[in-house]
Amino acid sequence: PKSLEWFDKADSNSMSQADREKYNFQKGYAYFTAKNTKEATKYFNQVVNSKTFGSQAKYYLGYMSYETDDYKSANQYFEQVSDQDKYKEKDCPIDDVIAQKYGEISRLKDLVRVVERGDFDE
Repeated sequence: PKSLEWFDKADSNSMSQADREKYNFQKGYAYFTAKNTKEATKYFNQVVNSKTFGSQAKYYLGYMSYETDDYKSANQYFEQVSDQDKYKEKDCPIDDVIAQKYGEISRLKDLVRVVERGDFDE
């Protein structure tokens, strides 16, 4: 995105703490929208403990973990923001997403056990 060009021109070292947090979150989000999860993660991690941007960063870190099938990390991030109303909205079904994936994993484990025992009908 064009915004990344502008972020690269900015000198974050001369910014106030609040401006630097905003810069890091917004740059992380720009990378997220560009599907560059490695760089997005780097910038979101810089604000993960921010009072202003921490919960948003955790949500996006959880989302990226979910998208890469790292359900354990996704669950950890989502649990940290699940008590906040904006993450309980219809278009943000954190609990449903995690439950669905754990259900899939559980079914796969059951299938593996059946195959390992050879206990299935032809």
